[in-house]
Amino acid sequence: MDRWTRLRARHARLFTAGALAAALLVATAAPLLASEEPGPANVLVVANIGSPASMAIASHYQTARGLPAGNRCDLAVPDEYTLEYQDFVDLVKTPLAECIQGKGLSEQVLFIVLTRGIPGVIAGAGEEVLGQDLTSVDSFLVDLFGELEYADNPYYKSSKRFTRDNGYKGYLVTRLDGPTTDIAMDLVDRALAPGADSPELTGTAYLDLEPNGDNPVDRGVIAGAGFDGNGQIQHAADLLAEAGWNVVLDSNDAEFGTAPAPLSCPDARWYFGWYKAFSYNDAFAWASGAAGIHLDSFSAMSYREQGSWCAGALSDGITATAGAVWEPYILWYMKGDLFLDAFAVDRVTLAEAAYRSIPRNCWMMVVFGDPLFQLRPMAVPVDPSPETLPEGPAEPVPDEPPEPLPDARETIAGSDGAFELVSCDGNCVDISHPGDSGDDGMTAADPPPTSGQGKGSCSLGGRPGIPVGWGLGLLLLTAMIRLARVRRR
Repeated sequence: MDRWTRLRARHARLFTAGALAAALLVATAAPLLASEEPGPANVLVVANIGSPASMAIASHYQTARGLPAGNRCDLAVPDEYTLEYQDFVDLVKTPLAECIQGKGLSEQVLFIVLTRGIPGVIAGAGEEVLGQDLTSVDSFLVDLFGELEYADNPYYKSSKRFTRDNGYKGYLVTRLDGPTTDIAMDLVDRALAPGADSPELTGTAYLDLEPNGDNPVDRGVIAGAGFDGNGQIQHAADLLAEAGWNVVLDSNDAEFGTAPAPLSCPDARWYFGWYKAFSYNDAFAWASGAAGIHLDSFSAMSYREQGSWCAGALSDGITATAGAVWEPYILWYMKGDLFLDAFAVDRVTLAEAAYRSIPRNCWMMVVFGDPLFQLRPMAVPVDPSPETLPEGPAEPVPDEPPEPLPDARETIAGSDGAFELVSCDGNCVDISHPGDSGDDGMTAADPPPTSGQGKGSCSLGGRPGIPVGWGLGLLLLTAMIRLARVRRR
């Protein structure tokens, strides 16, 4: 009997033996009403029964967050980073669906949190990009029961709580994972640490524009995607400043940590910036409860090894982040301005903030952190003075291709930014920009292209749009070598 057959047989025995007990553990809590806050009864934690580390992380999270005893599914699955699509269906998706149904939790559970030991990447789901067919396990589990239309995310850009009473189906999936077991375990503690959920406007938001690109690869990216990417970053700076947060906006082509940009980012509470693919600059002293998004094509590639931005930030102490396991195209990358607006301004849970900003399911994005993590509401609303507010709402992005961004020196000279920014020796400026992620030319309601077909309910076909890593030919060979090494493990 081969390894896969033994695993499938083992899971069948576990599920059959636990069916009666699971029926007795059905939670009595009803699905949330439209205005209610999600809580521990609405979270299911998933562990790999063959991985002691995975089981320990799940137990730690379940205890720390006070999850009901029945809100857990232990699967018999290979402790590997990548699974072939059919193995994903047979060993992860189907057993997890059976477990949730068997416990009577399909309506009560809203958030699913995966632990290190549950595979992270699917190979062969039917969507090839840059010569590789790789997608996120987490993203496929959002539509666990095939209830959603294509791979559209119906919660994208929502302003409502994610509840059944509000009409939302599926699940919001996050992950306790990273380069080491200790880091995955620490994500539980970081979300519950003193000050992590503080209602006060403590810490600094660091936003990193790149107007032109400081090397040939970056210049290619900015030429194709700069209007959208820089527009999102500027929009995030405006939203956070208006909400009263201390904002540092850098307009150098260099990233934070590289001159002439600021070399350090102390007390970093929020971050959103770009662009350097598969790289993390160790410039941040992450504050308690910090969250950040780095816009690059491979921001979460091989996240169980060092190298990517997510892996570096998780190792450095960030509490929540998200990224792409492979080239996602900028059209379907997580919108950092929407994320920070939902998480730092509206103060919804990490899971809700993340999926309000992810346009597509069954794709590349993965979210790291406790799904219930959120800031407590402020006692008194912030009333910033008029001079600290942006001049007006962002204008829609025009359909026609925009002209290239001007040289940074010209932009600085012509800028009359309306809010004050922390001084960075003259390098922190307000570059007014009309773009924001609310006008990306496509919404979750738009039908997908029909030139191709994905697996199951995740049909997307030919993916239009500009890759975040347009012009990344110089990096592709390195990425392939790393990928081959990981998949051999």
